[in-house]
Amino acid sequence: MNDKIDKSLELLALRDRCHLIQFWSPSSFGKYSLLKTVDQHFGTGIHNEGLCNYRSESERKRFLVDEECKEEDLIPIVRVFRRQIPEWTSDISNYNSERHPLKDCAIRWNLHGYLVLPVFDSITMSCVGVFELITPSKYLECAYEVHEIHRTLKEANLTSPQAFDNPTSYLDSKRKQNELDEIFKILKDVCDTHKLPLTQTWTTYLKSCFVATERNIEMTCSSFNASCIGKVCMSTTGLPFYVQDLSFWHFREACREHHLLNYEGVVGRAFSSHGSCFCANVTKLGEEEYSLVHNAHIYGLVSCFAIYLHSSEHGDDYLVEFFLPVDIQEYIDLQNLVQTIKMQCKFSSLEVGDQLNTIMIGMAMEASEISLAIQADTIQVLSSEEIMLLDSKNPQLKKTNANYQYDLGQIFHKNV
Repeated sequence: MNDKIDKSLELLALRDRCHLIQFWSPSSFGKYSLLKTVDQHFGTGIHNEGLCNYRSESERKRFLVDEECKEEDLIPIVRVFRRQIPEWTSDISNYNSERHPLKDCAIRWNLHGYLVLPVFDSITMSCVGVFELITPSKYLECAYEVHEIHRTLKEANLTSPQAFDNPTSYLDSKRKQNELDEIFKILKDVCDTHKLPLTQTWTTYLKSCFVATERNIEMTCSSFNASCIGKVCMSTTGLPFYVQDLSFWHFREACREHHLLNYEGVVGRAFSSHGSCFCANVTKLGEEEYSLVHNAHIYGLVSCFAIYLHSSEHGDDYLVEFFLPVDIQEYIDLQNLVQTIKMQCKFSSLEVGDQLNTIMIGMAMEASEISLAIQADTIQVLSSEEIMLLDSKNPQLKKTNANYQYDLGQIFHKNV
């Protein structure tokens, strides 16, 4: 095991050269099981007196990991080993001193950023120890560090949780796999038929790691980003997608390595309304409304349409997102295409959300022009005063320019 850990540390390249990463390994002491880092491999960047002292203090510590030693479960290193769930914080001072025996040492030497990851054997998937990383920097996100540790462990036939990976297996039953297969078939058929550049699926994300904040220790998603703490976010990782035009592949990768809050973008509005949403130009949205707007602008994606799906059998919610061809400029042509896609989105194993009200965002138009919508879609145009009133009742929904927000339907009455 020591050779594998040593190999992993040799390959590690972190953002902050001033860091300490050390391995805590389980060992037996009489009838007890302990975690210790003395005689275990560790790595440092540039010399730092504080990190050296933290290492020396760590070597003196032993932590019980036996099930009957419940009080030890308050210690992050033990909690990560037992529960096999990562833990991090932007500032180690967020911990209670009783819950972190090394906190006072870290503060004394001006150390802040903190990350603990469980390490697994790639074959047996048994937990063989934990990596502890500490730096003087106050990172508001540490996805890079998580990804880098995962990468180097893989080279040594070990593994650890990866940033943005959804720990929930979507393949836990044949029926659920059938749902995903059906979603993929619809995505591919729609994409091929209408030459759409990219389609993908999102879902609300389960909490999968611990984070220490100024208030307490809580669970959050695996983005390892402070912006997701305490929020409901959505992920596209591990779900069906189809890229018809490979020039947009890097945008898909950006989406996979990013979480949207449940009110963000076109998929967020579709999720909030349990219906569908269309935006003629996502690049006109603000970053607070759609945090991937910069990526969409770089890769030239403009018009987007999303539909809410629900699995009554498993209780899962999905959002299928379609980016429309970039060469379609006329709004009425985009409307026609949206209506056609809606007609094609018929599922046997999933319920499609409310199709009568399609939310239209991101394009200034006169109400008379909007009324050209095809078929039975209900269009509701709100005044500036009405939008301000509804926004005040729903602080999560970021206010957009009232001159180009249309067809909100009953979104504000169906928030989840």
